[in-house]
Amino acid sequence: MRRFNIIMLVTSIMALSSIVKAEEITFAYGGWKPVIYSNKAGEAKGIYKEIIDAIFVDELGMTVDYIELPWKRAQVNVKRGSADMMITVATQERLSYTQQSEQPFFQLYLNVLTYANHEKLDGIRKIKSVEDILKLNLTVGSNQGNGWVKENIENKGVNVNYVPKDQNILKFLFSRRSDIAIDAPASMNLLIDKLGLQSKIIITEARFGPLNMPLLISKKSKYIKLLPQINRIFAKLVQQGRIDEILRKFKAIR
Repeated sequence: MRRFNIIMLVTSIMALSSIVKAEEITFAYGGWKPVIYSNKAGEAKGIYKEIIDAIFVDELGMTVDYIELPWKRAQVNVKRGSADMMITVATQERLSYTQQSEQPFFQLYLNVLTYANHEKLDGIRKIKSVEDILKLNLTVGSNQGNGWVKENIENKGVNVNYVPKDQNILKFLFSRRSDIAIDAPASMNLLIDKLGLQSKIIITEARFGPLNMPLLISKKSKYIKLLPQINRIFAKLVQQGRIDEILRKFKAIR
């Protein structure tokens, strides 16, 4: 009888471990400080991290596995179902393999950057549309996997130089291999300071947006059934002021 009880106890522990493991959801991202990034200890930090934790950890009692990858590969992982979710612009391509949240989890504007003393600087400062970029015959620098640039800039006929990392975008501008970049000023300012390019790169007043960044859950994820509940929780957090509290914490964004 005692042996039977021990076996039952072990079985129960194994079953409980299985349940806990099943409650872990995976969030894939490309480093984009201060929006989402890994610190020196390899821990995820930033706006997305705090929003995701508020929903999945605090409200749903789940654990979240944050996986940083090159942005293009992070999207592939969500497409294949090896990662459950990401936050980004809901392009048509991404919506072919994900479902999006009802509300954007994040919004931002993208400013036009260029190098100092560009011969077309006056025109660049006045950019309001992709047609303006085409009229000025400009080449855009962007990171690989940037679906917004592909769908809204390159597919409209603009020549785009794709590079592996955001810092390479700035290096292409500095070396005049690209005319402009279109990116978030908060993350670009951090890189400009890091690379010592304050006098070399200009973030203009020209901008696109706002861009809506919903939560995208893979159609292959077993947690896609949670989306209605996730929508309700996010709406509640917005109403309670929790989301604004997170955004205000990151003054470079808000």
